[in-house]
Formats: sequence, C-alpha cells, structure tokens
Amino acid sequence: MTLGAAALLAALVGAVAVGRDAGPPPMPHEVAPVVTHPVEPATRDLEPGEAASMLEADWLFQAEGRPLVRRARQEIGWAREMARRLSNGSRPVDVRRELAELAGLEAQLPAPPPAPLATTGLPATPDALAHWSFEEEKGGAPIDTTAHRRNGIGGEFPAREPGVAGLAAAWSGAGAVDCGRTPGEIAAARYTLTAWISATSQEADILGSGVGAGHFLFMSYQGVVRGHHWTDADGNVLDGKTRVDDGAWHHVAMVVDGKTVALYVDGRLDGSRPFVGAPKPITAHFTLGGRGEATSSGAFAGSMDEVEILPRPASADEIARMAEAGRSATADAPRDSEEVRRTYLAIRAVKRRIMLKSPEVDFSKVVFIDQPYPQGAEWQHQARHRNGMMAMPGGRLLLLDGLHPGGRLTKLAPEKPGAFWSPDVSFDGKRVLFCMKPWDVGAFHLYEIGADGSGLKQLTSGPYDDIDPVYLPDGHIAFSSSRSNSYVRCMPYTFSYVLARCDADGGNVYLISQNSEPDWCPTVMNDGRLIYSRWEYTDKALWRIQSLWTTNPDGTGTATFWGNQSVWPDHLAEPRAIPGSDRVMFTGLAHHNWFAGSIGIIDPAKGRNYPHGLSKVTAETAWPECGRPPVDPKEKADYHTSGRFGAYKTPYPLSETLFLVSAERKGKFALYLMDVWGNRELIYEGAHQIWHAIPVRARQRPPAYSSRVAWPGTGLERKPTQPGTFFSANVTEGAPELRGKVAALRVIAMDPKTYSQWTRDGRYSGPSLSGFQEEGYKRILGAAPVASDGSVNFTAPAGVPLHFQLLDRRGRALQTMRSFTGLMPGEKRGCVGCHELHSVTPATRRGAATARPPAELLQPSWGQRTVSYAGFARPVLAKHCGSCHTGAGAGRKALDLTERSSGVWGEPYLTLVNSGLAGALKCEDFAQSDPKSYVTMPPMQHLSYASRLVDMAAGGTHHGVRVTGQELQMLIAWVDANCPSKGEEEVRAMPDPDYPGLERLSVRPRCGTAPVIPRP
Repeated sequence: MTLGAAALLAALVGAVAVGRDAGPPPMPHEVAPVVTHPVEPATRDLEPGEAASMLEADWLFQAEGRPLVRRARQEIGWAREMARRLSNGSRPVDVRRELAELAGLEAQLPAPPPAPLATTGLPATPDALAHWSFEEEKGGAPIDTTAHRRNGIGGEFPAREPGVAGLAAAWSGAGAVDCGRTPGEIAAARYTLTAWISATSQEADILGSGVGAGHFLFMSYQGVVRGHHWTDADGNVLDGKTRVDDGAWHHVAMVVDGKTVALYVDGRLDGSRPFVGAPKPITAHFTLGGRGEATSSGAFAGSMDEVEILPRPASADEIARMAEAGRSATADAPRDSEEVRRTYLAIRAVKRRIMLKSPEVDFSKVVFIDQPYPQGAEWQHQARHRNGMMAMPGGRLLLLDGLHPGGRLTKLAPEKPGAFWSPDVSFDGKRVLFCMKPWDVGAFHLYEIGADGSGLKQLTSGPYDDIDPVYLPDGHIAFSSSRSNSYVRCMPYTFSYVLARCDADGGNVYLISQNSEPDWCPTVMNDGRLIYSRWEYTDKALWRIQSLWTTNPDGTGTATFWGNQSVWPDHLAEPRAIPGSDRVMFTGLAHHNWFAGSIGIIDPAKGRNYPHGLSKVTAETAWPECGRPPVDPKEKADYHTSGRFGAYKTPYPLSETLFLVSAERKGKFALYLMDVWGNRELIYEGAHQIWHAIPVRARQRPPAYSSRVAWPGTGLERKPTQPGTFFSANVTEGAPELRGKVAALRVIAMDPKTYSQWTRDGRYSGPSLSGFQEEGYKRILGAAPVASDGSVNFTAPAGVPLHFQLLDRRGRALQTMRSFTGLMPGEKRGCVGCHELHSVTPATRRGAATARPPAELLQPSWGQRTVSYAGFARPVLAKHCGSCHTGAGAGRKALDLTERSSGVWGEPYLTLVNSGLAGALKCEDFAQSDPKSYVTMPPMQHLSYASRLVDMAAGGTHHGVRVTGQELQMLIAWVDANCPSKGEEEVRAMPDPDYPGLERLSVRPRCGTAPVIPRP
C-alpha cells in the first residue's frame, strides 16, 4: 500500500508554522502579516519507498480517473512515439530494451471488451430535436438517433471509448463535427442542451454555432460550465460555480426559455440569469465539440456522451432524472483490477526511462526554490507579489542531485528563515546567484554561493528590493530593483522594480531601464542580449500590455521583441531562449494573478504581434484573464493531456521539444520534465511551491557585448550624465500621408513616479494626475527640426523615458508615440519611422539631417515645468474665454468655465476632457481585451490636430477669439500631453502621506519630498 503525495508530504514535513502577533492597526492595502516565529520545513532525502510512492501517486493522477486499461494502452502508444523520435534524432538513442519491455507489458493487459451494441446507449427523450449516443463502434460520423437525423456531415470525427452508457466520443481538442443547420427552436431562444462530459481542460466547447449576434455556445470555461446566447443586445453569458474539469463524468445542461438562462451540473441548478435582448435568426451550422467557427480554439478535449437538444425548456425535475439515469448506467461499470494497476505503473516506469534518455538531459543536478506563496492584500498581482513586503519566510534554495523525488537534497540557503525568487547558475556551472529576503530584513538582496554549498557572499544591501539576478557574459550581473523608488502608476501602494546591473561583487549599481512600471525576470538570450517582460501604458490602457522586450546588457538598444500591440496572451513572463534557436519559451500569465499560467513559444521570424509567431504548448490551459482569443494555435497538433494541472510556471527549455516546468497539481506547484507533446515526468515535489528550476552544469557562454555607455560613475565619483543621440532617415516612413506636413519632432519626458500617497484617491492612482487615465507627470523637453526629406538628428538626455510627437508648422501633433524609449549616456539610436516594424531594415540613404551634427532640442518658451491644466490651460481659457463662459456671461450655459469643486479633479477640467471638446485620447475607453486599444492610431485624428478647443481658440471665428504666441502653444501642449490635470508642482504641494503602519515599510512613501533618483 502506498501513500498519496499530499499525505506523504504531511508526514515528512508536518505543518509549516509561522507565528504572527496581532500587529499594529491596518493601513490602506495592508502588507503581509507580521511574522514573529518563522519556521522552515526540514530538509531531508526521501527513503526509496517514499520516493516510489510519490511517483506512483503522480502517475495515477495523470491517468485522470480514466479506465487504466485504456490509459495504459495510450501510454504505450505515447512511449513508442517518444522512442521513435529519440531513435531517429540527430543524436540517436538506443531504446530497444525499453521497447521490448513495453511489448511484454502490453501482452499482460487484458483484451479490450467486446464492442457494445448500439442499444447500450441511453434512449433519447421522445420529443428531442437531436440525440447523439456515440454508439458507432468503428467511430466515424456521430449519428443522431432521432428521426431528425442531424448526423455529423463533416469535420473531425471523434474516436470512441467506454462512456456513461455504452460508448462515448473521445475528442482530441483538434477539431469538431459539423451537424448542419441550427434548429429553429434554438434561434427562438426556447430550448435545452444536455450532455455528459469528462474532461480536464479548463476550456472546451460542447455544442455551438459561433460567436456573436445570432449564435449560441455551450461549453466549459475556466473549469466551470458556461452558456452563451447572443441576441441583438447582449451575449447572455452565464458561468456556473461547480468545477467540471476534474476528469470525472458530469451531467451538464443549459436551459433557455426566452426570459432566463440556467445552468445545471449533475442534476442541480448551478446558476441562472435574465435573458436580455431579442433573439436573432441563426443561419449558421452548429457543431459538436466546437463553436461552429473555422478554428480549433476551444475545441473539446476529453470524453463526451449522450448529447441531446430539446425543443423546449426542460424542468428541473426532468434534468435531475436525466442525471440519475446516467449515474445508474455507470454504477456497475467494471473497476480496474490490482493487476491492471500494477501493469499501468510498470508501463509508466519504462516510459520515464525513455524520456530521461533524451540527449538534452545531460545533467543530474538542478537548483530551484521551494517557496511559500506571498501574503497580504492582492498578493497574486503581477507587480505586487514580488515586493519584499509581501514575502513569507519558510522558503529554501535547494539543489537536487538525481532527477527523481528520491534524489539527494542539499539546502544552499538560507542560514535563517527567508524568502526567495529566481536564481541563476554561472556559465561554468560552479556558482549560484540568487536573491533572498531574510525574515527580519526589510528587502530582498543579492547573494552568491558555490554549487557545492561553500562561499556564501552577500552582494547588495539597503532598503530596496534587488531580485531575479542573472550572470552576464562579460562578468557583470543584471537584475531587477526597486532602487528607482518608483511606484506602479495604478497601484500607489506597490513598489516598481526596473532593470539594473552591477559588478560581479555587487558594486557600481546602475539602473539601465527608463521604466516606471515593473520590468520582470530578465534572462540572457543566445546572442547575449537580455530578454524580459515590461509593463507600460504611455497613453494606452493599463490592462494588457506586459510584453517581451530586449536590451543589450549595458541598457542600450532596448526594443520590443513581441506583443507590444497584442491582447493575447495577457502577460508574457519568465522568458527563456530555446537552445540553438531564435525562439523563446515563456509563461502567459494573468495581470491580476502571477500564479495562473500557460506555456507558450514565440517565433519572432513569423511576426511581432498576435497571432503571428505565437503557439501554445500546454494546449489544455487557457491564457488566463484575457479571454478566449479568436485563434489559439497549438505548438503540436497531437498534444495530449496527462492530468488536471491548474497552471504552469517558470519553464526552462532544454531543446525545441523538451523543458523543465513547474506545474500546479492539487493546489501545489511541483517540478516536471515535460515535452511539447504532453508527456511529463515528476522530478520533485516540495513542502511549498517549486519554481525556477535550472540545470547545474556548464553551458555555452553567449557572446559578450562591449559596452558603449559613458558610465557616469557612482557615489561620490558620479559625474554629470552625458546625453545620447536619436536619428532617423525619414520619420514619415510607413505613414506616407504625413510627407510634407512634418516640421518638427517634439520630445516629451514622463518622469518616473517616485511619489505616492500609498492609497488611491480618485481612479487607480494616488495622487491621480488625470481624470481619465493613469498618468505620470510629463514635461516637454523641446523639439528638433525635421528636414524636408523627413530626416531628423538630435541629442536628448539619457536615463529618461521619452516619447515623440510629429508636429506640423503650427506646432500641433500630427501623430503621437504611445510607448516610450530612452538612451543610455553616449548612446546613438536610429529608428525607421513612426509606424516602425522591427523586422524592417532602416533606409540606407543618408538624410539631410543625419549629414549634419545632431541638433540640440529647442526648448519651449515656458521652460521645463511639467504640463498641467492649472499651469497651461486654465490661464489661457480664463483670459480669452472667461468673460463669456463665467459669471453672467452668455456662453456659460453652453460651457461653464467657472472653477469649482468636483471630486479629485474639479470643473471645468472634467467637462473639457470628458465631452471630447479638448481632444484627449481616451485610451481607456475600450474593453479590457479589445486589441483596438493598443494598435497604432491613425495620424491626424487625435489630440491638438483634431481638437475643437484648439480650433476655436486659434481660429478667430468663435466670437472673434484668436489666441496666439506662447499662450496658444501652451494650450496645444496641454492637449498634446493628453490633458493632464496635475503636474509636478501640484504633487510637490502635497504633504507626505501618514498612515498607521507606514513605519513598517522599508521605504517610506512621499509626495512633497519625493526623491529624484538618477538613471543610469
């Protein structure tokens, strides 16, 4: 008798106790509880029997509750395919012994039972419009058992396997069956859909006709049942509450009566909602196992039986009887014998040996962390979870010798209880670089230790978090750090961490990113560049843009890698280059849950934005939070599921097809060796969560870059930062409608947000600087002349986040850049144009501006003050419009410019921006997963170029008003900065926040005394 994995671990480590006291009164967005008596789990090797039990428990979990005879035959097939690939690979592997063992074990399996007769299925309801029992023993098209004969007429016909009653359809997730015209009763919104399903995928279509007005869809989504019926007004979306992705058989039903939509699971009501809108005709065909579209997105993976359509809403009692009939039919199903169970486990043992013979598995040691989840408010958030204030002690940095739960375990750290994030292994395989927060220290710091456990050194210190370090090929270290003292713009109670670098001993720390939002998990690519994910929303919605970027190890040449105009996946995180490839493996996770994820691969040669170049490896797991994409390509069409894993994290690719990965099983992440076809073998399960596994071995060192940066020095040796240079042969490249119109290029800096009220005050920000988006304060640094051929060449300050606007001869923005870039000291950067595609080669001709020395920016007449309504727009409007639009003025009814209180921002500011009069780009007036929110906007349709307010102020036709000179340029500047409410002057006038508990933070938030942090 063997112990289950959960029981085994409980017996090994017991409860991990973390003592807490009552603590001081809570402050807004409380940090993690105060820890008084931290305890970490014991570190010991498993006995052989314990390790074997852990493997057996995992293999049975991967069987998904299916009959083991069938599963054993499937595993033999998958093992033989794996063996064939290894035998025929570039480095052939001898697997003849394993194949012979599989043949012997296959002979021990009992013969498949004789195929049941067609009458073994459940009978159809007498008035059913369609009923598919899937009793066709040779597979093929599903046959409708009613007189309506809505048989499958095309598509991917499913295989058959034992089901609820007789046979069931076994769907691979690769296609669906076309059943012809949708019954009219469904179009009239009075119908019932019922089915028995057995699946482990979180998203799967059962029956549907499409997506959008005039369609219906019955499916599972994120593990529960979902119903859709699109009318002229609404999608009528309803999600149930009961999980149905556990591999067990569940009876599911959707009932629509024209007034309500209801869902049932296992005969019980699982949710209901009002039916909204008028039904529309449904002219599309409907499908089994899909949604009726020409896409494999959401196609059913698992088993399905006894699917039925009724021409009326069924009663609750009737649905309960249907569920009971299916349960009765399965009550006497044969159970797996102990002999079959032993044979199945023996087959899995042979398959494991085959997988571990892969030539890429040329190591026996791995290092990883075993870490508790963070705690505190919003601890799952993509930005918040890594803050030191959220960290929970009890973590360990572990080295496992032997790729097996029974391998020899060594604790490399800590010396006292602490918390960890991702480590790295040196290129010679002899040292481990990591970040740790001891339980009684306020922040994460960098450390290094020998892979043999000797020579522990602390590299950095101070009140800021230094996390996720990686070795650079030139001997330096790159990492992310909160040393910028910046706060997430929409989460003023969350510290940002941006890319930094330091010497091998931790000295000479420089911030090499201009970001204010977080930069995550840098790693070194095969060509020596860093790849990481970066959050930004410069005049864009804040939700979905956490895409992949690259930079040279010295911070020069920063460029988007993939996804900066994409909704799907939500956040591309934890990227790692695939050895010997230009492709990158990553985790697609959720903006609000770092611990939900699915594994994907990016091929930049096929495109830079969704869907081009994107494929999903873990095909059964949806990209979290961002919703179902229109297309969802798989890495392998013949991918199969093996167990109900809730999420995947921290992949480490070993080749194009094999990788280490952390997979969440029954609420806990364990380490697996996995391939892109879905085969997986358990490596280790810890006391907490196993993440960030890396082989301990020598590996090829990528090429080292020679730094081109004029480093300013640090500490007392720091000198003034040198500027850099931007140039372009033609700024209108890709936008021919702008040729001949561009007179200048404006440069705007958005200062990093080093200020915070530690709570939100009106929108998501605190302090909020805009009434309609999450904003930082902006200052216009100046403008550079654009030559008649479109070329430009100018100097700009280094270490500052910059974005550009193309101006006409009136100083109004023809086009705006909705991203940011920057320079390192002495860096020279070129670009292709305002519609740049990064696969486009710059023009080879030399523009007129680039033939001359770079120009200095022509500063605005008002200097370097930041843009705000009070400083830029209000004085102009008061002077030129106040007599008519305030007091007893005749225009006050049309537009009241009287200054008055209205929430955080006041009037008339809110009216000017929300009415559309000013011309603000309302970048958050989109659905959270609407890709239109992130694409390049057409030129000459936004901001001052299309502003009615600026037109009236400058035109002379509105009651003779004609604003000119600096006043007009200040009004234009306010609009082109996207109408901010406040600037630095207003923030500096605010007192520093004071809440009970702020003294517990390693860095105290400030407003009036917010620091200025030099970069780099």
